Amino acid sequence: EMFRRAASFKSLSRERLVSISVAAEVFVRLHPDHFRVEQLIRMSSIWDKTSQERRNTMRTCEMNCMSILSGIVRDGIAQGDFKLPEPMTPEDIVFGLWSLNSGGHMIIDSSASLQEIGVSDPFLALKRHNNALLDGYQWKPLSHEHDFTQVFQETLDHVFPEEKRELETLLQ
Repeated sequence: EMFRRAASFKSLSRERLVSISVAAEVFVRLHPDHFRVEQLIRMSSIWDKTSQERRNTMRTCEMNCMSILSGIVRDGIAQGDFKLPEPMTPEDIVFGLWSLNSGGHMIIDSSASLQEIGVSDPFLALKRHNNALLDGYQWKPLSHEHDFTQVFQETLDHVFPEEKRELETLLQ
């Protein structure tokens, strides 16, 4: 549901991707236990013991999220925001973004040494890596041409105002 809300907020495809990243970050920050449980469920030792009904539910939710992202990638291609490199598919782009963000959120959640190794704001670092990846595909507008920090803030303010208040309370 959070992805659906975020995907419909902005008009530029890259802005919509930023809005999706807001949804993911908000979810991880507000629901860390749900995020951790999802990671545990995916472990084969647990997944293999999960009912078929539960597996189907997980797959359906995952497919819904990924189809929203694939749709944004397709929109970006159709609008001329970037050219899909051969032989990649929109799903390859989604997989890269998914991997980067899921892995980043897992490390943020599980590593106690990020500050010690010089990563003072891991969520900001993840945003920068997302921008570097999309800039590498020449996905317009490039990060130095557009204020994606503002898009992030606008998404929080307009799409997730209740969640923003919860976050502000948590971060105090």
